[in-house]
Amino acid sequence: MARSRLLWAIVGLLTGLALAGLAAYFVKVGLDDADKTASVIGAFIGLIGLGLAGYGIVLSRQALLLSKAEPERTQDSGSATPEAKPAPGSQVVSNSWIGGDNIQIGQARDVNIDRRRDS
Repeated sequence: MARSRLLWAIVGLLTGLALAGLAAYFVKVGLDDADKTASVIGAFIGLIGLGLAGYGIVLSRQALLLSKAEPERTQDSGSATPEAKPAPGSQVVSNSWIGGDNIQIGQARDVNIDRRRDS
């Protein structure tokens, strides 16, 4: 934890120094040249962001393909009755007890939630 805080402190310090240096440079060169330099810097930051977004899409696509390639898991063999295979993306909870309210609804129509409590 201390190492992480030290790393973030160093990153914050370097960022602050870079911003102060850039501000001093802009004041020195004047408003017109500062505007031109800021435009060039903004263009490079935009291109870097576009590249990172593309890289993120590639990574998510690979993760999706890998998840589809995993073998399908079977239900617990200790179950007395065989259950139907759940739909992709659904959730299955068995042998569980929920104390209190737990409502989770994704895409559904005509949902009826009964909140009667057993006394």
